[in-house]
Amino acid sequence: MVIAAGCRLRRGRIRLAAFAAPIHAAHAGTAVAMNSGVRKPAMAIAILCFVYAIPLLAGTTAQPYLVTQKGQKFNPGLLSIHRGETVEIFNDDGELIHHAYVDSKAFSFDSGDQEPGTKADIVFSAPGEFVVLCGIHPKMRLDVVVK
Repeated sequence: MVIAAGCRLRRGRIRLAAFAAPIHAAHAGTAVAMNSGVRKPAMAIAILCFVYAIPLLAGTTAQPYLVTQKGQKFNPGLLSIHRGETVEIFNDDGELIHHAYVDSKAFSFDSGDQEPGTKADIVFSAPGEFVVLCGIHPKMRLDVVVK
């Protein structure tokens, strides 16, 4: 018989737990009466845990924005994202090495040299307008608007 239910936040995940207690024959009638009063609060707690888990789960399942480096260009050349989202920059430019970087007061990033076939993930932690450049090919430019 379920006598309590609860939820816990552990490592960014909400965990729903139900706890059972043994019922002795002498208290069986009491336990049945108690059961009808426990189910409604337990169900309410379970629903609340689920409702509060949705935003947490939505934030962890967001796919990164893919930007390729090909023909000595970033493609696409403009992105609009939300703070905390990831931009994945993939070097798909034959034999060319790239070096993506952001240098601003609010946020900075440096990928180091990117060999062909490698990627660099940029997590934009601050809102604003940022320019991603290539340290090897100065004409390459990616504008990122972070809300």
